[in-house]
Amino acid sequence: FDAHTFGDVISEYPQLGALREQDDVHEQGEITLVLVSVIHELREEQMRRDGNAAAVNDEAAVKPMLDNLDMKIITGDSQQIIVNGENVTPFIREHYVSKAASDISALPSVRIKLVELQREIAKNDCVVLDGRDIGTYVLPDAKYKFFITATPEVRAKRRFDELKAKGDAPSYEKVLEDIKVRDYNDSHRAFAPLKQADDAVLVDTTNMSIDEVIDFVLNKMEK
Repeated sequence: FDAHTFGDVISEYPQLGALREQDDVHEQGEITLVLVSVIHELREEQMRRDGNAAAVNDEAAVKPMLDNLDMKIITGDSQQIIVNGENVTPFIREHYVSKAASDISALPSVRIKLVELQREIAKNDCVVLDGRDIGTYVLPDAKYKFFITATPEVRAKRRFDELKAKGDAPSYEKVLEDIKVRDYNDSHRAFAPLKQADDAVLVDTTNMSIDEVIDFVLNKMEK
């Protein structure tokens, strides 16, 4: 990887799961979920204070919460995400966070903040970023771009198994429904919608293991 380019990107469409880390390459694909988690906590604090809580799609209420957001990513044996001094790593993959991500990430103020954070990370390090607008909007000049997808049913099964292993498992049908709704919402939002970049390599992982996906991506990068 060339750490001096604007960024080396894997643009991930579904929730496939983290790609295997390669030496000095850090996966930074949880930023939207972090923002959702942080804003949820801020809303909870607001509700404790004055009895009200803003909806995650209420931009007028959400925007001021972003002004003092401070996020640090600590790499090493395991990646830790620190937001406003609190380690939020255990919470960012919970089902309620993933479910809310589509709504809150559609807000222009949130997307602008996301882009600011993601570009700063990519500028200062050699990274792998995943997200639904990385290759088209966040880092359009990235050296490597992969649009990774699978059928909704396969993605729902993967996500269901992940949640079940953590003891946080809604029904498979609910997970599938949420994925389909999020896909539609993200594809039809006005600001930085989900779509494949013209120069991204399409990778359909429906019948592939994680190792097969990694090998395919690395082979493409070596050519």
